[in-house]
Parts: sequence; C-alpha cells; structure tokens
Amino acid sequence: MTGEDWQQDDRRPHVTEVAVSESVGVQVGSHNLLQVFTDPRKRKWLVAITVIVVLTLVGVFVLLYRTVPRPDLEISDFSIQQPSKVSAKQHTVYSIDGESKEDVLGHDSVAATAIDMTLKNNGTAPVMLLGSDVKVLFAEQLDDCNERGGEVRVAAEYSVKLPDNMPDRPFVIPRDIRFEVRSGMADRFTLSVGPQEQAGSSTTPWVIVAEVNLRHDDGTTTRAGTAGLVTFPGQGLENLEVAPLWNRDCIRSNGDKVAKALSLQSEAQADELRELGRRYNVLQRNAGSPAKPECTAGGVGKVERLCGTFAGDRLAIDLELRSPPLSGSTACEIAISGPNGKPRYVKLVEYVYNSQGAPDWQAGYPSDERTSKGFEFEKIEIHGKKVKMSALATTDLLLAGEGHIDIRWQGEEASVSISITRGA
Repeated sequence: MTGEDWQQDDRRPHVTEVAVSESVGVQVGSHNLLQVFTDPRKRKWLVAITVIVVLTLVGVFVLLYRTVPRPDLEISDFSIQQPSKVSAKQHTVYSIDGESKEDVLGHDSVAATAIDMTLKNNGTAPVMLLGSDVKVLFAEQLDDCNERGGEVRVAAEYSVKLPDNMPDRPFVIPRDIRFEVRSGMADRFTLSVGPQEQAGSSTTPWVIVAEVNLRHDDGTTTRAGTAGLVTFPGQGLENLEVAPLWNRDCIRSNGDKVAKALSLQSEAQADELRELGRRYNVLQRNAGSPAKPECTAGGVGKVERLCGTFAGDRLAIDLELRSPPLSGSTACEIAISGPNGKPRYVKLVEYVYNSQGAPDWQAGYPSDERTSKGFEFEKIEIHGKKVKMSALATTDLLLAGEGHIDIRWQGEEASVSISITRGA
C-alpha cells in the first residue's frame, strides 16, 4: 500500500466520525424540542409559566401606573344657570374737548345668565386650571323694536366681556383663572358672558353662543361644552311683548338672530332662548285655516250685532247698533284679550266732535287708567247704524292665537262678547 493510499484511509474514518457526530447532535436537539410540545404535562407547565410571567408584567405596569400621580378631568355637567345677580356700575360717558369723561351715578346689580359647569377629577393628582378660552361662535344684540332708550349706561362685572368693536365670528376671548380640582373630588365652575356696557332703560339683550375650553397648567385644554344664552334675563321676552307690529322689519330681524343662534349645535341652551325661538316662529308662520268672521247670536242694549275677524296680524270689528250714534252721547269700552283674559287691552271709544267740528270716533284710555299697551285702532268708519273698526293685533295676542272681544256700552251693565281664532 502506497503512502497515498494510507492518507486516503486516514481521511475516511475522520470524515465518517464527523458525520456521525453531526447526525447525533441534530437528532438529540430535535427530539427534546418536540417533547416539550408533544408531552401534555410539559406543555401545560410551559403555558402556566408563560401566563404567570405575563400577569406579573401586567401587575408591575399597573402598579407603576397607579403610583405615578396623574390628573384626569371630566366635565360631568354643563348647563345654563338660573338667573343670578352680578355687580354693576351706573354711569354716563361723554366727551369734552375731545377728552372722554365719566360720571358715576351709583353702584347696583343686574341679572345675568351664567354657564354652570361641574368638574370631576378622576385622577390621583390635582387638576390645576389656569385659563378659560371662550370661543364666541355667535353674538348679536336684539334691536329695540319699541324704540326706547336712555343715556344712562350700565357696566356689569361679567366674567367674560364682549369687546366694544366686535370682530368677525368666531373669535376667542382668553381669560386667566386659577382653579383647582383635587383628586377624587368634584367642584363647580361658573362663567358669565356679556357686553362691556348696556343701556340702562332699553330691552336690548345679546344673544350669544359660545364654546368654553378650560386651559390646564401643562398647556393642554379640555372642551367643556357650547352654550346658547340671552343676557339680561327676561328682557328678550319683554322686547317682543312691547314690540309694535308696525315695526315688522325689526321683529323679523330679531327673529332671524334668534333662529341663527338656535341653529348652532350646543350642549346647553337657556330656557328664554328656546322660548324666544318658539314665539318668533309662531309670529312668522301663517296661522291655521282661512279667517272667517265670528258673530254674536243676539245683541245686548244698544248693540244689535257684533262680529270679529282675526286674520293674520289684523283685527276687524263690525258693530251694528240699534240706532245711529249721536255725537257727545255715544261711548263704549272695548276690551280685547287672549285666552284666560291675558293679555288684556282696553280702549274707551267715544263719538264726539273733532277739532274740525265734525262728529268722529276717537279712542282714549279708560277712566280707571288701565293701560292699552300700544293697542290702537287704525281706522273707525260709520255707515248709519254700522261701525267698522280695524287694528293691528299686538304681538302677544298673535302668539296666543285667539282673541276675545268684549264691548260694554256707556251706562249699561251687560257686555257683548265673542271669541275669535286667528286665521291665515
């Protein structure tokens, strides 16, 4: 055997030994791994150990999370507060030689409608609020349809004051505060919004829709909600009650402002704002079926027959007397009212000589000084024994949708009455 042959023989066993060693190693590893998954008892132990490790890690994370102080603010209630009072200053502002002057007439309080928020801290650290950012979405002042006014101004101490020169909406009014809600506690936070000043003798409230955002000490914000309100509670309704119907453009303009405010989505709305929306809506839509006259079945005293028609915003009264009216000796009291006698307007109508010396019907106030609240007859015509009267109905009578006419002749106890319903 040659040297070369011996070298070849030496390599063969060496190669074979390595191959066997590798083969054994693979078989042993594969066998142990398979046993873990194929053996039910080992598999259960593996699953149990995995679950224990995962639960331990979760517990550690929860413990760490709970031990780290964290604030968690929740707005649990967002509403409109019942009317309350805010301090106010009565003053007049004028200019002399280009310099603004002020005369303070006194200090008082005025009614205000505030936004009421209940803040709840569900966290483990106190919540510190450093500001409230009021985003004004809508702000319009109602017009004074009765055209009243006055020089005395009132400056109320509202939490947030609208600027004198209103920018385009929306705009934000920032306000610095310092308000803390302790962990696990709840607290209330109120905010009033109004103009810099208002006329002291005019029913011209503002209709406002505003979004309130609360600013935290770390710079983050929490949206509290959006509110729709009317400043100077009650004046919006009074504005409408005293509005004369001849000023239809003013009434329509105010109705459009209220409708716009109500069209904006908000979590809270003042009761007065919703009621104004309902009333303006009634005024602007056609009412019921076509109007038809309602007449008495029989007369009383000097009145043979009484008819009334309530069409749209106009009242017409037709009287048929038993004899033609006599100048200086014919007078009657006409009362017009809504359901349950409210509202009630009384006029004293007399047939007298006018300033030109001709007999004419003239309306005045009754002797007991009951107010007519703006109710006036536009026209009174006489045709023998027949008398025709026409008048614009008042806004609150239109809202009632019904009318009741009572006529009491001078010197007579009994009255003639009819009920009429507003028609288109």
